[in-house]
Amino acid sequence: SVAVLLDEMNTGNPNASMFEIAIAAGGSTGSRKTDRAEQWYFLGPASVRSAMAKPSPQPKRQPTPEGSSSTGARAGDVKVASANNVSAGDMMFVPAGSVREVIASSGDVHAVVVVVPGGREGAARGGAMSTPEAAYGTAVPIILSQGNKYGAVTIFAEPATIKEPTLAASILELPAARQVPEHVHAKETEMLYILAGSGTMTIAGTEVAVTASSVVQIPPNTKHAFVTKDDVRALQIYTPAGPEQRFKAKP
Repeated sequence: SVAVLLDEMNTGNPNASMFEIAIAAGGSTGSRKTDRAEQWYFLGPASVRSAMAKPSPQPKRQPTPEGSSSTGARAGDVKVASANNVSAGDMMFVPAGSVREVIASSGDVHAVVVVVPGGREGAARGGAMSTPEAAYGTAVPIILSQGNKYGAVTIFAEPATIKEPTLAASILELPAARQVPEHVHAKETEMLYILAGSGTMTIAGTEVAVTASSVVQIPPNTKHAFVTKDDVRALQIYTPAGPEQRFKAKP
């Protein structure tokens, strides 16, 4: 099943959309080709398979000087398929054009998925992701099981790890009674999925209470601040990437 958490219809922002995906034990998404970049955060264990590089067509047999024939090498005749087990808390970046299959091999699978760009997710609101079945792709998903910790933020996906500036994905951890001062991102959309804890976000002057499973979308050039009530742990997405780099600066 697919639940639309954030999209252009409920935010007015087409830069990114967020879904929650559930796959029953023994089920699978099927082998699907992505037309947009996807960032997955796994709330529980799953298996992932991928494939790329369509085999080259068989070339015509060429006569040899002795009158015999030969086909020669078939450049590009490669199919790379991989299977990976992922755990709760692992992430996966799926470049546009990839083929990915997520399998509920050891129980029900739940995941939060962000796609870039976003839009008015009519297919997903009808219960399905708009990814066609396919056997081959032009890229391979990147499994991100470990991130780099910089203070309160552990960065998993960034241009250095996914080799493109599409997005950045991190885990944000803040203690109770922590205040994040008002600030703004001039060009980037920020999305948060609250995994644990609670607090109050102030977005463009409006206070919004957040608790576990709350989702937040902050458009570019929008002032926002955050005060935690309890210890907070959240999935944090920026698109395009950029604001996450400030966490690397020494205090």
